[in-house]
Amino acid sequence: MIKLYVILMMFFLTNISWGQDYKHSLDNSLIQKSDTLYIFSETLSKLDLKTKRILHSDVEIKFPVNFELKDHIPFHLDDKIIFLSDESGLLYEYRNDSIIRIDKSFDNKSNNGSLNLVYKNNLYRFGGYGYFEGTNLLMSYDNLESNQWDIVKYKGFEKVIPFSYVGFHFMVENKLHVFGFYSYINKFQNEINFNNNGFIYDFDNKIILDVFKVNPKIKKPQSYIDLNNEYVFLFYPDSQKILIIKKDDYSVSEYTMSLRQSHITNNHHTKFGVHEDEIFYTSNDVDGKIYIRSMDLKSVIKNSTPLNISIFPDNILIYQILMVIGFFLFIIFVFILIRNKNKNKNKLHINGSGLFINKTQIFEDERSIEIIRNLINNPYLTNLELNNYFISNGLNLNHINREKNKFIDNLNIRLSSYLDQDFITREKDKYDKRMIVFKINKDLFRKQI
Repeated sequence: MIKLYVILMMFFLTNISWGQDYKHSLDNSLIQKSDTLYIFSETLSKLDLKTKRILHSDVEIKFPVNFELKDHIPFHLDDKIIFLSDESGLLYEYRNDSIIRIDKSFDNKSNNGSLNLVYKNNLYRFGGYGYFEGTNLLMSYDNLESNQWDIVKYKGFEKVIPFSYVGFHFMVENKLHVFGFYSYINKFQNEINFNNNGFIYDFDNKIILDVFKVNPKIKKPQSYIDLNNEYVFLFYPDSQKILIIKKDDYSVSEYTMSLRQSHITNNHHTKFGVHEDEIFYTSNDVDGKIYIRSMDLKSVIKNSTPLNISIFPDNILIYQILMVIGFFLFIIFVFILIRNKNKNKNKLHINGSGLFINKTQIFEDERSIEIIRNLINNPYLTNLELNNYFISNGLNLNHINREKNKFIDNLNIRLSSYLDQDFITREKDKYDKRMIVFKINKDLFRKQI
């Protein structure tokens, strides 16, 4: 049996290490439950993240027949530690120092390399490869009733290329972001290609919101962690780099790891632990030992260098900028609409043969409406033009003038209860002071009139 060692690093930044020797195989898994870090191998060790002390070490574990730790991914679900088969839907629970199968699924071996995650205490697997083809199926595990996997029907199914082994992913509220994955060129010869396709899936509404190309400058990391609501860390130990993605604007910064930090285990089954401002992880050092180390989160972020790139290509950035501009234009439009609505409040308007203020009809008189329309559509009406509306057989000019003046006065009096100024006014013609012209106050009417 190959002997390895687990050494707990205390106060990492000061390079003070505390350790204890343990027997472990090459296959190990790291999973966090509350403030305790579980290190699974042929045996189990527990690390208290608050005190940084070993609680238990080298506890013997009873494994099921043909259970290989390297073929299973640990998760924290329903306050339990479970192990999901990397190939199928088989599920196991760590219980009383034993690994016990809990599902009733068929071992179909069709989920190799699927994207597996927990959302709202439900376990999901997306994509995967089996029986010479990839899939874009989304499966959900019913851990309350059937203990089986069910297909989740979602909109935009046809937009997602069948895939396995994603480059990296993270969650923003209820939205799953996937960046890069392996797709299969020839299902019979198992030819695969890593591409920079990506998509965004809305868990709550069960829909693909967007498909896109990942910025080619963002390479597939050797490991990564969806840290919290703010950051995603992409680890590149070979080049001693960490790319830090800020979720709110998708900006990217870069941090240079120390040689000790760069020995992060390249194992997609190994998960990170997070407590307060520390990230706990497994580390393979040159001495052949396996260490549990910590990294100060705030220090990494503080000492990172912003890069003038995004995880999306430039065209995606332009699209996002246009979306922001469109949003603000919409806000401006709504503002103008509301302002115009307020401006039109208590304004006059004509509807058919009636004169209204807001929804109140003031009067309905075809001749009056015709005169008002004519006054609105012209700078003014002369005395003669207005008299034409009052010409009748047997009436002389003086009588016509009296009828016209009486009409104007009555109209102004009628509207005085609604208006604080004359509706129709008399003025001297600016070109011929001997003549009288009639004008209407057009500001009293809605703008569309």
